[in-house]
Amino acid sequence: MGNTDLKKLQAEKLSEIGSRLSESRLEQLLTLEQVASKTMMQTKTLKAIESGDLSQLPESIYIRGFISRYASALGFDGTKLADEFPVEPTLEPSIAWNDTPVAQLRPLHLYWLYAAVITLAISALSYFLQQSTSPIASLSPSPVVTPSPSPSVTPSPSPVINSSPFPVASLSPSPVVTPSPSPLVTPSPSPSVTPSPSPTLNLSGQPIQVNLTFKGQAWISVEVDNKFAFEGILPEGTQRNWKANREILLRSGNAGAVLVSVNGGVPKPMGEPGAVEELKLSSQPTPPATPSPRPTLTPR
Repeated sequence: MGNTDLKKLQAEKLSEIGSRLSESRLEQLLTLEQVASKTMMQTKTLKAIESGDLSQLPESIYIRGFISRYASALGFDGTKLADEFPVEPTLEPSIAWNDTPVAQLRPLHLYWLYAAVITLAISALSYFLQQSTSPIASLSPSPVVTPSPSPSVTPSPSPVINSSPFPVASLSPSPVVTPSPSPLVTPSPSPSVTPSPSPTLNLSGQPIQVNLTFKGQAWISVEVDNKFAFEGILPEGTQRNWKANREILLRSGNAGAVLVSVNGGVPKPMGEPGAVEELKLSSQPTPPATPSPRPTLTPR
């Protein structure tokens, strides 16, 4: 199958699978944002699968992974549905039977093999017959040795030591201490805390070059200058780098396994192991944040 035919077949199959997933999502009254939060996939990736748009998706091996995760979130057998999406097959060379060592044996070789087997069988039979006709030597009974009795030792009784009784001291009951009731403390209401947004690293107008080193398997999503660059699961030991003029947005499902180096700096982990983190690197200066007024606490 040529590359053009494979692309055409992949587009048709992706459109068919995307229609099934879209219908199931609408039947379950789920939005694309809800499915994206559940599968840790971008909304535009889900739209590309449902519309069968290969131009918005990465390599075919990653497309299978996206289909499997999307289908599993909707209750399908993700692996089975993903296998319906065709990828370029890998052919293994077949070995003909007549090329095996068994097929290369000639009649002359078989003749010598039969002769060796017959000779071995005759030798074994002769040895067995000689062993069966040899006289059996009579065994004389060995003398029985009667052990002499050892003298018995009568132990002498050990003296009994009478210990004088110790006086028993009477214990007076200890007084019972009644704890005084502690005063009740009414806690004052604590002010509400507004969660901080995802961290942003500003580079003051410099071009951005980020190097990622994976010390463990992790899912990663990369956007360069507001354009999708990569999304997938990378194994331990992988190193990737991207460049941008304005900003780079990183998302990871295992932040502790991803080391980030910005413009040749010291690599640092994105967050804690197993945590879902987002990091934004921007060359545009951000306006100073206006501090929010502190809540006034009224004493009770």
